[in-house]
Amino acid sequence: MNEESKIWIEVSLNGPHSKAAQPLAPHSVSEIVEEGLACAEAGASIVHFHGFDDATAMQCYDADTYGRIIEGLRAHSEVIAYGTVPMIGGFGAPLLTAEERYRPTAELAASGLLEWFVFDAGSVNFASYQAVAESGPTGMYLNPVDYLREGLRLAKAHGLYPTCGVWEPGFMRTAAALAEAEDLSRPIIFKFDFSEHLTLGLPPKDYALDTYHRLLQETAPRSPWMLAAVGADIMHLIPQAMNLGGHIRVGLEDAKLGSEKTNLQLVETALSHVADSGRQAASPAEVRSALEAASPR
Repeated sequence: MNEESKIWIEVSLNGPHSKAAQPLAPHSVSEIVEEGLACAEAGASIVHFHGFDDATAMQCYDADTYGRIIEGLRAHSEVIAYGTVPMIGGFGAPLLTAEERYRPTAELAASGLLEWFVFDAGSVNFASYQAVAESGPTGMYLNPVDYLREGLRLAKAHGLYPTCGVWEPGFMRTAAALAEAEDLSRPIIFKFDFSEHLTLGLPPKDYALDTYHRLLQETAPRSPWMLAAVGADIMHLIPQAMNLGGHIRVGLEDAKLGSEKTNLQLVETALSHVADSGRQAASPAEVRSALEAASPR
């Protein structure tokens, strides 16, 4: 089978969720490594994760914690592994400078541990329908353009691949415009993030997937893309996504809160869709090869 027709499977293991919100999500370094390796052995070629401090159970972003996770995965697998970047200002997070935000990314890249990094090219209200109706807590996910330029500077310096969640259509348009303006030599990997209980973006429906795909053809036709979610069930969209040339991201970061399925079970469900389509899951080496082929010359 032509490797270009093979499907990439990414698993996003935990996200920012507490154990109360997503009880089955791994938090400690050992838990994250163990689950990442199990998902890689099953067929996931990419592992994404958030780090947590063992003492406080709060998110942390230091290069040491993230490095230990990536090294733990690399010791037993060729899987592509990458963490998140710090929030800036939203949800009570400190208002970091662009350099401060990307310092752990820079350190990991300089040490040779990083291949992909988070490059969500837009800002958005983060609110659930319940919070809007009941005047509950909400927040802002902030990604100013000058911060994004710092991310692309690191991408060019270290040969990193930016991965951009498309929470709203403008995320894609901004990322594509910045890539052209900065003469980026690597393709951006777009994640079409659909939401259900949140008011942002588009719902996980056929027309919404078609809309994002059409926009991608206009703005960044050479970029690979993945079906993904922000607290939504997107399994029913997998056949449509594969038919359109897309790949698949699943995991407890993206799933509805309180998921009764583990990361491994979510990966296995995605793989069953791939098998039913007559396709095969790509290996990490095949993902790397496809990205190299898609890089502008």
